[in-house]
Amino acid sequence: MEQFHTQQQIEQYLKLLISKEIGCNVQEIKATDEFVIYGFDSFDSILLLDRLEKVLDLDLNPMLFWEYPTIKKLSARLSEIKKL
Repeated sequence: MEQFHTQQQIEQYLKLLISKEIGCNVQEIKATDEFVIYGFDSFDSILLLDRLEKVLDLDLNPMLFWEYPTIKKLSARLSEIKKL
């Protein structure tokens, strides 16, 4: 399974996951938009978290989505966690 380590790699992966989930072109996803803009609720966040945990090989707290509500903020935090 491919792993992502840099903020840019994680950001691109998140954009891809969201675009597939909502059925739009990945170029339409903005890293500065909040997840709720794309219709993500608590359940969707858990599903997305599960995918991220597998790709990043991390155990993640579901609160990350609320503490870091945009792709850019979340990917920055996840890349920091990967470096630890």
